[in-house]
Order: sequence, then C-alpha cells, then structure tokens
Amino acid sequence: MTDKQIGRLVEVVGRKYKTVEWNGLEGILVGEDMKFTALNEIKDSVKFLNEPKEKPPETKKETPKEPLVGVDSKAMTRKQKEFLHSLLNQQGYNDREKKSAWLSRNNLPERIDEMTQDDASRAIDLLKNKPEKQPKKDVAETAVVDANVEVKKIIETDQKKMKLATEQILIKKADDLDERLIIEEHVEGTEPLVYQIKDKYTPSIAGIFEACRRTGNIKIEDGKLEKEDNKTVGKAWVRDMKNNNVIFGVAERYTNEEYKVTTLINKAIRNALRRAVPKKTLDEVVKEGLEAKSVLIIREL
Repeated sequence: MTDKQIGRLVEVVGRKYKTVEWNGLEGILVGEDMKFTALNEIKDSVKFLNEPKEKPPETKKETPKEPLVGVDSKAMTRKQKEFLHSLLNQQGYNDREKKSAWLSRNNLPERIDEMTQDDASRAIDLLKNKPEKQPKKDVAETAVVDANVEVKKIIETDQKKMKLATEQILIKKADDLDERLIIEEHVEGTEPLVYQIKDKYTPSIAGIFEACRRTGNIKIEDGKLEKEDNKTVGKAWVRDMKNNNVIFGVAERYTNEEYKVTTLINKAIRNALRRAVPKKTLDEVVKEGLEAKSVLIIREL
C-alpha cells in the first residue's frame, strides 16, 4: 500500500472505532500490517467499515416467576387461604374441628393447606351463595327439646320464688328481732347495729337510731295507732329540721299482744327515720358495725 492508501484507511478506521490501533482488527483486515495488504483487500475493508453494522436483536429478560405455594401447581395463595378462613368464621365454623367437619361434608380436603385453586373456588361458592342448611330436627326430638326448655323454665321460676320466699322469711325474722330490742331492756352498746341476711347487710333498729343521732336536726313529731281494714297499724311522723320536710312511717307487724302499742309505734318511727336519714350515714353505721363485729347473722331454720 502507498502512504496515501494507508492514510485513507486510518481515517476510515478512526471515524468508525475512534482509534488507529490495529490490534484486534484481524477479522476486518486480511493482514495485520496494512503495508502488506492487497488493494482489493483495502477496498473490501473500507467498504466493510463504511457500511452500518446491524445491531444484534435484543433479547427480552424473562421476569422470574413467583415460586408456587405447595406441591400442586394450582395450590392456593396465602391471601386465598386467609379469605377462606374468614368466610368459614363468619358462618360459625371458627375452630379447626368445625372447619374440618364442614369441608369433609362437602367432599373437600379436611385441611385448607391441602386444597387446590379449584377446591377453594367451590368452597367459596358454597359459603357465599349456598349457605349450608341445618338438618331438620325430628318431630319427636323437637318435642323433647321443647319439653326440656319448659321444665327448665318452671324450675328456674320455682327457684326464684323459693329464694324470694326465703328472703321474706329472713326479713320478717329481722323485724321480729327489732321487736325484741324494743321490748327487752338492753345495756347501751350491746344491741347489734347490723343484721346480716345472706350476703346483704342492713341496719337494725339500734343502727337506725344511731344514724339519726349522727345526722341531727331530726325531730319525732307524733306516733299513734289507727284501725285500718279491721287491723291495727302504727303511724309516725318525723321532721327533717334542716330541710323542713315531714317524713311518714307505718308498721303493722307485731308478735306480742301485750306490747302491741309500744311495738307498732316504735316500728313506725323506725321506718320513718330510715327514710329521713341520708343513705350515706346509714352506710357508715353499717360499716362501723361490721368493723366492731356488732353484727347479728340471721339464718333460716
């Protein structure tokens, strides 16, 4: 090659590859040294260098697929399992045994983890669109259940009546004890301040008079006996001096005919005072009576 030809080839190669180094161009030029390259080879090289090179076809990168859940290619996803669990819970199948029983009745795998997509679709369809019907009870079975319910109601009613009757008996016993406190002489401070009736505590007549003393400004205005419906009743009136209110009390039970007047009037005063004294003061007397063990437990005989 002449120097001019070499220069021309260097110019073409430089534009194409931005270099004038010949190492690595054996695939383009026949000879590594341009001085020993034939003229027809130079033409082929220049032609090859000037022709636009075709870009290799782009290969699309494949997106890695999400690993399958379970062995079956149609296994359920985690979200599908959670959704099926929630549907079963809504239908009342909220533990493993109930869920397994329902799945088994509908010819499905007993464990949700073992179900396929097809199994899940069928289960969801059954739960959403065709809720399971409860089997009809036999007429005889229904009658027995109804009878048992009725018997249970009767027993509960009788128990409530017995409990109420027992409480009434104990309350009457407490009232009778108040009568004894009214009639009999007691050393001051020895009378019980509190009665215990089952799990309840109530102030005795002594406790009520103590609460009245602490409250103050309460005056007993009157007490008398009257005939009502062929029986004698005691009536009493007390005045709340602070609020200028008159409170009325009545009593009709007594056990000792000799002390009928004393008993009925004092019980009527007791009932009026109990209404006049603030509940807070009565509660304080009961509390102090319990602490001082001034309690009389009333039991059923």
